[in-house]
Amino acid sequence: GTTANRSSPVRVGTSTNWTTVVAGTYCCLALARDGSLWAWGDNEYGQLGDGTTANRSSPVRVGTRTDWIVVAAGWEHSLAIARDGSLWAWGWNAGGQLGDGTTTDRSSPVRVGTRTDWIAVAGGIMHSVALARDGSLWAWGFNEEGQLGDGTTTTHRIPGAVGSSPQIAAVTAGSLHSIALARDGSLWAWGGYAQGQLGLGSLPGLNGPELVSLPETSLSDTNPPVVTVTSPSNGATTILSQVNVQGTVTDSGSGTEDLSINGNPVSVSSAGVFSFSVTLLSGMNTITILAWDKAGNKTEKTLTLTYQERTVLVLTIGSTIATKNGATVYLDTAPVITNGRTLVPLRFIAEAFGIDPIWDGTLKTIKLALAGGSELTLQVGRAFGYIQYPGTSRQPERITFDVAPSIVSGRTLVPIRFISEQLGAEVAWDAITRTVTITWKG
Repeated sequence: GTTANRSSPVRVGTSTNWTTVVAGTYCCLALARDGSLWAWGDNEYGQLGDGTTANRSSPVRVGTRTDWIVVAAGWEHSLAIARDGSLWAWGWNAGGQLGDGTTTDRSSPVRVGTRTDWIAVAGGIMHSVALARDGSLWAWGFNEEGQLGDGTTTTHRIPGAVGSSPQIAAVTAGSLHSIALARDGSLWAWGGYAQGQLGLGSLPGLNGPELVSLPETSLSDTNPPVVTVTSPSNGATTILSQVNVQGTVTDSGSGTEDLSINGNPVSVSSAGVFSFSVTLLSGMNTITILAWDKAGNKTEKTLTLTYQERTVLVLTIGSTIATKNGATVYLDTAPVITNGRTLVPLRFIAEAFGIDPIWDGTLKTIKLALAGGSELTLQVGRAFGYIQYPGTSRQPERITFDVAPSIVSGRTLVPIRFISEQLGAEVAWDAITRTVTITWKG
């Protein structure tokens, strides 16, 4: 919240739900566990993506999406990939680095092309590079030093293929150059070379990918690294949209050099331990782990993980602490037992299921939009409600409860039977721990 320099770490806000953070020249961007994206710092060109060009000394949200999975920062522009595989960019665009076909700066995300298979992205000063799921590599923006890798020095405002390289596993961008790691373990570089950043000896800058060779002294080791995944289990099914891929990588020869998961570089501790958060898509997901040692030997390990989109809530009678898909959440009002029946906070549960309750303070009614276009209306203090079917000739249907909805500490509580019967959720009661587990498949 300040502009004061700091010589020791200071905490950014109070959230404990951050999963990824990147830094641009004078700005930062971070992904939260719920898929929202936040930014702060210099905003001269709109690189914070909040619709303004005002500098921010505290995190501000980038739009309203909750499905961001990858974020990257260039010099004065930002890029992000959504869960559906679409790619978005915003900020400075003088070189066409936003990829939207213009050189207009953008203060809100604009989509880059129409592809829906992007998995990694990186930004330089005025260029961007992105990796597609099929291993193809694309680049756009300023190209005076050949940093787009298309064999020319022509600037491009939309993505163009990077030629003469094998299928790529990871990519990153320097100021005026680009580097890519291929799936076969080879390393490729192109663009500006004033400081030798391409690693190609005495060659000048290149406008197309060139293989980076390892020193001869490192090639005596022919044994690849050993990768052991401790979590998750291969072939497992999860209800969590994000999982931590954890394990170890060891190499008894030249030593471990690099590790990537789904094209993203992963840090490894001195003990060889790694952990990396992966955002899953609905259905079966493939997680590819690549490890290289200093001699260039590679190990590839592939996991499959099925994500079943479910919401699981666990509430405890008398407690305002609950969990949603394993993450701790806090309730305004604790569940209670009235006349032998369990009552739970309706708004919390409905919103967790993606349903927006509409409250009428005058009539003390709550209206919920149900599947199929029907509407359910409840009234506090009455042990019945009505299901209506707008736009049809079907008559309203009366439903009854064992106990009437009530207001506790300003929040409406409803009988748990209502949750199971009307919202289609599975409800389980544990008398020993006095907990209610609610599972909703959407």
